[in-house]
Amino acid sequence: MDNNVVLSYYEEYTRDYRIRYVADVMHIKYAEHKIIKDYDQSIVRQKVDKLIEKWKEMDNKEKNAKFAHNKTLEIKKLNHEIENILLDGLVQNVDVFARYQKNAEADLSELDVSIKNTKYAIGKLREPFVPRDCVNHEFPVKPLQSDFVAKYRLIYKVLPFLKSIADSAKRKEFERAYQIYECHCSDIYKLNLAEKKRYEKEIAKYLDDSLKYEQEKDQLTTKLQKDEREYSRRKQEIQHGIKAFKADVINGKKDAIEKYCSLLLEYSTYPIEYDKNCILTYNQDLLIVDYSLPSVDTFPSLVEMKFTKGQCISVQMTEKVFSKHYDDALYRIVLRSIYEIFADKYLSPVHSVAFNGWVTALNKANGKMETSCILSIKTNREQIVDIDFMNVNPKACFKSLKGIASSQLFTITAIQPIVTFNKSDKRFIEHYDISAKMDNSTNLASMHWEDFEHLIRELFEKEFSKNGGEVKVTQASRDGGVDAVAFDPDPIRGGKIVIQAKRYTNTVGVSAVRDLYGTVLNEGATKGILVTTSDYGGDSYEFAKDKPITLMNGANLLYLLEKHGQHARIDINEARKLMSNE
Repeated sequence: MDNNVVLSYYEEYTRDYRIRYVADVMHIKYAEHKIIKDYDQSIVRQKVDKLIEKWKEMDNKEKNAKFAHNKTLEIKKLNHEIENILLDGLVQNVDVFARYQKNAEADLSELDVSIKNTKYAIGKLREPFVPRDCVNHEFPVKPLQSDFVAKYRLIYKVLPFLKSIADSAKRKEFERAYQIYECHCSDIYKLNLAEKKRYEKEIAKYLDDSLKYEQEKDQLTTKLQKDEREYSRRKQEIQHGIKAFKADVINGKKDAIEKYCSLLLEYSTYPIEYDKNCILTYNQDLLIVDYSLPSVDTFPSLVEMKFTKGQCISVQMTEKVFSKHYDDALYRIVLRSIYEIFADKYLSPVHSVAFNGWVTALNKANGKMETSCILSIKTNREQIVDIDFMNVNPKACFKSLKGIASSQLFTITAIQPIVTFNKSDKRFIEHYDISAKMDNSTNLASMHWEDFEHLIRELFEKEFSKNGGEVKVTQASRDGGVDAVAFDPDPIRGGKIVIQAKRYTNTVGVSAVRDLYGTVLNEGATKGILVTTSDYGGDSYEFAKDKPITLMNGANLLYLLEKHGQHARIDINEARKLMSNE
């Protein structure tokens, strides 16, 4: 029964001497007091049960109303936190190395428990008590017959028989004393023998217990020392690993940067739980992030919880409200992730970030779960540093950075990522700068072919970087393949652009242009650029006329160099002479 209900039954006699049954029932919380009377006891109990049931319904309504109220507060709090995802990221300081060390040392917890248990077991060991020494009871003094000699009186001379009586009495006294002595000796012998056996037994047990004690203590001590050495070794290993990891991140090592950024994004806490799978690729100073965003199917969509008609009812957002709620949250997550990367003091080697947001959701057209890229953006450190995230509209900010996404993210409309890298593609290599070594005397036509490819990468890097583009040089092969790859984030004219550099002294034939077109198709690129120090024949220009190919001859190349403040020359004859001399 409810603790708030106070109930008592009793009987009373009426004036006509009939028995009437009475129930005195009171509800402390609701301050209700009822006296129920009837001549039928079962009716009284039914009325009491009905009253208590009514109070229970009132309690349930109150509890449900309170539950709905508290649930509404939780929903509003969660929605408020979702709205502040970006702002929270501005003040959240994620110490990646400390968190990484803590997680790594969590593996030592089992060993730490073992060490504590062993110390406790050693503390509980008790050294055996040394038994009390063996006690030898002394034997009584042996009676001597000389001590039992009768003293004769004068009368003994008159009555000699009295002397005989006295001698007999002393003899008997001696015999009794000797008998008592022998009994005492026998008792003491037995007592000493029992004491000796007791001592020998206790000594044997003490020695046995001492041996066991020493063995157990040695075993526990050996185990403790072994565990402590292992704990110290593994902890030092973790600390050395983190130290090396930190040094690799600071030095811009590819694998370390990728691992660090992955941990940074993983450790960043959000008010909603979702699987933050991310695949990162770092090449030179460009970081590409393929990030799993919250699914539209599981994203919080409640406005409040109402209690009506005896039921708690969840109130869902309208489609229009949910669309904005979901879209804004995803834009905030993207901007926050990019901000956290550029704001981290250890990630100064990262100059540009390409962020591709992926969502796994149910395709209602075919009833299957599908994973699609629904937004993509490429930006650099200068652009992000210049933004006041405290006052931006997330979607407008994303669009201003030339991010690509459908008008409504919650429709899960797939888009083509601006930049993608295949981690298994080993063609991209570290580049080096050539232009700093150039001047008016530099003849591009006689430049080493590998230096020429790096010069072309550097030149196009300057050309594309003003729009957030990126250019990567590929492994030198001299096989007519791709010499560099450019990524232009412009949603209309941009995409992947393959570049081939031909340091030729002869006219470039149409076969080279055909090869470039085949490479464009094979690479899935949007455009191809062929750059040479010489020129192209008419058939080359004719072939490229209706295709996504740009042909740059020596004059175009010198113009582009001048545009970016570089000076050089092209002398085909001089280059031919140098090559013939080689």
